[in-house]
Amino acid sequence: EPITPLTYNTKAQETIHMSGVPYSSTISWEWYEEGNSENHGSGSATSPSNANAIDIAAFTDAGTYVVEITVEKSGFTSKTLAPVTAIINKAAVTTPVGASGLQYTGGEQLGLAAPADDALYTYSEDSVTKGMNAGQYTAHAILNDPDNYAWSSGDDNRDGTVEISWSIAKRGVLETTLGGYADQTVPYKGSPYTAVEEPANATGFFKITYNDEGTLVGKIKNTDIEAFTITNAQRTNAGRYTVVATITDFANFYWITHPNVDSYDLGDW
Repeated sequence: EPITPLTYNTKAQETIHMSGVPYSSTISWEWYEEGNSENHGSGSATSPSNANAIDIAAFTDAGTYVVEITVEKSGFTSKTLAPVTAIINKAAVTTPVGASGLQYTGGEQLGLAAPADDALYTYSEDSVTKGMNAGQYTAHAILNDPDNYAWSSGDDNRDGTVEISWSIAKRGVLETTLGGYADQTVPYKGSPYTAVEEPANATGFFKITYNDEGTLVGKIKNTDIEAFTITNAQRTNAGRYTVVATITDFANFYWITHPNVDSYDLGDW
C-alpha cells in the first residue's frame, strides 16, 4: 500500500509499504511517473530474513508514480501485484505578502521584502518592490524549482508564478473652515487677519506658511513637496475675499471631506 502522506524534502523516500511478504523474498518493481511517461525505471530489493514487511520504491522528486511489483521466492510461484499509485506532494512555499497600511510620505517605501539568500524563489525583473507615489504596485514571485515546490496560495494555474499586489494610499488632509469669518466683515486694522488656520491633522507632517498673497501653503516638513494651498487665508487690506482650498498634488493627497475633487470654495469673507 502507498505510504501517505509524503512531501518533498530533497531526500529519497520509500513510497510503498508491503506486508505479508515471505522472508528473504526478491521484490522487483517497474515504475513510471504519471503524466510524464518518459520518466520511468525499475528497482529491486530483498525482504528481511526475520520480518515479513518492507518499504520499497524510493523516489526523491515530487510526483505521482505508478509502480508494478513482482514478488519472487525460491520454491514459490512468483506473483505480480496490481499497480500501486504512490504520491510525493510538492513542498509548500509561503506566498510573499506585500506591506499593508502604507500611506504617502514623500519618500520611498518598501512594499515587498527582498527574498532571503536561501529563498526558494526570486522576483521577475519587472517586479516593483519599492515605491514613492500613491498607487498600486505589482510584483511576480517565481519558484526556483516548481517541479518540487508549490505556492501556499495564489498560484491558480500552478505554473510556479504568483502575482503580488501592494499599494501606497493617498494621504488625507482634513481641511479647515472659515469658522467665525464666513460671510463676515471685519474692520481694517493694519495687520493681518488669519481667517483660515492650518488643517487639524497638519501638525507633525506638514509645514504651514502664509505667503505674501495671504495663501496658506502646506508642504511636507523638511521638503519642497507642496501638498495643498488655501487662498486668501490671511489678509490685511480691506476687500472681499473668496477662499479656495486646492490639493496641488492630487495624485498623492486628497481632502478628507471632499475626496473626489482637488479644489473647492470654502466661502467668502
